[in-house]
Amino acid sequence: MYRAPNFSSAALFVVPLLALLDVRLIPGPMLLASVALPVMMAYRGRAAINRRELTLSLIGLCVGTAVGAWGLSLAAISARSD
Repeated sequence: MYRAPNFSSAALFVVPLLALLDVRLIPGPMLLASVALPVMMAYRGRAAINRRELTLSLIGLCVGTAVGAWGLSLAAISARSD
């Protein structure tokens, strides 16, 4: 399977160099690499996006994130009380 170079593969080279400079610089390129390519692909194929399914998916994502954050906060509170 052919895999074209993209932002993710560029991050493989950039992250070690940034780690040599300062470890706090690492999250930026990794976030850019993980977000930029899907956003560009979605923009290019925006005519084929099913808006109803996208809306339902985003609602599910928001609800799942809220439930997960709530669960983690409960776990953190119980871990502190132990």
